[in-house]
Amino acid sequence: MSNFAYTESINSHKAIFTGDEFRHQISVLRHRVGDQIDFLDGRGKSYQGRIAAVDNLKNELQVEITKSETFTQPLPLQLLVALPKSGKLDAIVQKAVELGVGGLYPVVMNRTENRKFNMERTHVQIIEAAEQCERMELPTLHEPQKLADILRGNDDPLYVCLERNSGAKPIASYSYDGGVSF
Repeated sequence: MSNFAYTESINSHKAIFTGDEFRHQISVLRHRVGDQIDFLDGRGKSYQGRIAAVDNLKNELQVEITKSETFTQPLPLQLLVALPKSGKLDAIVQKAVELGVGGLYPVVMNRTENRKFNMERTHVQIIEAAEQCERMELPTLHEPQKLADILRGNDDPLYVCLERNSGAKPIASYSYDGGVSF
């Protein structure tokens, strides 16, 4: 089990945890005033601190920062994933975060059955996976788009992994603006 927590509410000397993260720290991990806590901001920094105050009425946990460390790691890998049938996206998101993907692009294909995509739920899954593997920087989650829209204007190298079936159109037969080739 990871001991890392996540919050974006950080200033130079104090961090504040609210909502689900507050409940997890207080009810599940049973932290109390004076306990040490390790946490990250999702932008490449990790922190250590001591719990200074717990306000159960506001559902707020205040932590005095005692140590911080910055990690700079370029994350050039972007994952484009066609929206799968329900339930399978959870594992894809978790593994992508664990592998260090810098960006996640949900792709709507012509035959996509599941066109509903919950950005908020997926963002929570990204945070949970980052906490679990103690990753300091969160990948960027992009809005679902069609493949052609994502590739248009993309100058980065493109590596394609795909599952083929006997009746599929060869991927090399597709062409996109911006010089993307297969």
